[in-house]
Amino acid sequence: MDSKITITILGSGTPNIFTDREGPAICISVNDKVYIFDAGRGIIRRALQANIPIDKLSNLFLTHLHSDHTVGIPDFIFTAGVIGRTGPFHVYGPLGTQNMIDHIMAAYKDDIRIRIGGLEQANNAIYEYQIEEITHDWVFQDGNVSITAFPVQHGDWDCFGYKILIGEKSIIISGDTCPCQNLIDQATGCDILIHEVYSYKGFQEKNPKWQSYHSIMHTSSKELGELASIVHPKTLVLYHQLYWTGSDEDIILDIKEKYKGKIISAKDLESITMK
Repeated sequence: MDSKITITILGSGTPNIFTDREGPAICISVNDKVYIFDAGRGIIRRALQANIPIDKLSNLFLTHLHSDHTVGIPDFIFTAGVIGRTGPFHVYGPLGTQNMIDHIMAAYKDDIRIRIGGLEQANNAIYEYQIEEITHDWVFQDGNVSITAFPVQHGDWDCFGYKILIGEKSIIISGDTCPCQNLIDQATGCDILIHEVYSYKGFQEKNPKWQSYHSIMHTSSKELGELASIVHPKTLVLYHQLYWTGSDEDIILDIKEKYKGKIISAKDLESITMK
């Protein structure tokens, strides 16, 4: 029987604050299971708005440890534990993930102690966790999906993209990256490529310091058009968009110079059902 697959962009934002865009987070629902990629600000609020069952929020995959991708981790752990999750949670991410989660748990030790030992009598299991750190190509498998993490290029960060295989369907999440051969190799012929992007128009108006930074750390709209023309995804989904003075229209026009396929510039709560 075919799997029921839904991709929901919980957050499409960046470190820049816009009231209609929460921090980067993607939910892939397959049958009765949920897989979350990155935990930007507002992740639980967006999950509720998307009608994602909170008790299903137990598997979190991190692309890297930049604050805008991880500041929602306490929300993922503690809010979900209070309002719905009944068992342990699992976090998969680069080196440093164990240290980050251990310190978050230590920071909230009094909250945990009082919720378990006080009048609330919380279930101990919601505070139990397992961390798996990724150091190279790595694969997670269960009865629904096969998820491969692969290195991408994001400056000094250990950063990973993810390839999610569900039967014959394939979804690629770029992570934060400049164009790189490893992503091209993994993404070629995929059904859906979810890729970060910045506006080339806006980039041209930045000062040399920020131009140097973004050209090394991220992918411009023109570069993404070139990349997509090589990869040929059936659908290209833009997220984590940096606009500056640019717009969706500018970004899409740049991409269409080289890539002629379907493009979705995702907003928060954008949902895609795969058939």
